[in-house]
Amino acid sequence: FVLFPESLFANFLGALRFLVPILILFTTQHPLAKANAREATNYVLTCLILIVALGLVGWILALGLIAMVFAFPPLALLIALPLMVYSTALSIWPVIAVVVSMRNQDEAFRYPNWLVIHFL
Repeated sequence: FVLFPESLFANFLGALRFLVPILILFTTQHPLAKANAREATNYVLTCLILIVALGLVGWILALGLIAMVFAFPPLALLIALPLMVYSTALSIWPVIAVVVSMRNQDEAFRYPNWLVIHFL
């Protein structure tokens, strides 16, 4: 998706990321599968909210960060570093969820509260 954001394949994968957990949530009767699908849906909704929020204020933040880099570089690091760490954590946790779910198949995986907004 990062390399070809406007491609049809990337948009298809983005739709699958959202639709597959919802489809599992509504079609299965297994409580563990429902709980994992609910967590995956919460994760995707959190990602969508962050993407929309960053898209809406992204230009303002980018211009502000550029101005801060030239005016006061340590302040730019204080703002950019937590954003980079949170983005990295948001990218790594789905892999951790798969590994933990495969190792411990008797209980549902739950994302940390600091990472995901639990809607469902």
